[in-house]
Amino acid sequence: MAHKGLGAAGAHPAFNDSSPYPNTNVAQVVALRAAWAPTCSVGDTFASTYTTVGTVASPDVIEPSGIAASRIMPGVLYVHNEDTTTVVAISTTNAGTLGTFNVANVTPADWEDVATGPCPAGSCIFMGDIGRSSANFPVPPNEFAVYRIPEPDIGAGQTSGALTAEKFAFVYPDPAKDAESIMVHPTTGTSTSSPRRPAA
Repeated sequence: MAHKGLGAAGAHPAFNDSSPYPNTNVAQVVALRAAWAPTCSVGDTFASTYTTVGTVASPDVIEPSGIAASRIMPGVLYVHNEDTTTVVAISTTNAGTLGTFNVANVTPADWEDVATGPCPAGSCIFMGDIGRSSANFPVPPNEFAVYRIPEPDIGAGQTSGALTAEKFAFVYPDPAKDAESIMVHPTTGTSTSSPRRPAA
C-alpha cells in the first residue's frame, strides 16, 4: 500500500518495494495523464530513492485493498479492507491514524477499491464492492455495487463513528467480472470499474 504524488508530467521509473507480510497480493500502480494535459517528456523523471515517512499501525487495517486521497482534507488518505466495513483515515505525513469509521448497514462481498469524488453532499468516498472473492459470501456474487459515502469532516474533529452509504447496484450484461479498481470522474462523479483480465 503506497501513495506518491507524481508532481510534474513525464515518464517515471517503476516503483519497487517488498512487503513484510506473508499474505501479500501483487499490486500494480497506474499513472494517468489527463487528455488535455501537455505531452509527457522523457526528461521529467524522479530519483530512484524513496523516503519512509511512517508505518501504518492501525489494528483495523487487516487486509488493505484500496487507498484514496481525501478531497476536503489535505494529507488524508482513506484505506479499507476487502470484507469489513471499516474505513481508516491515515496521514501522508507520518502514516498515523487520523480517524476510524464504520460504514453502517452494509455487508461487503469483496470491496476491491476506493476512490473519492464529487457528490450531492459535496465530496464522497466511493467504495467498489466489485470483486468475487469473499469470506462473507462463499458463492461468488453476480450482482455488484458502488457505495457512495459522504466524506467525514476530519478537520472539524469527526474522527470516528458510523458513516452512511448509498448503494448503487449493478450487473454486467455478460458474465460477471472480478474487477479490481474503481475510478470516479473528478467533476461529474460518474464511476467506472476495471475488470481483472484473465491470465494468458
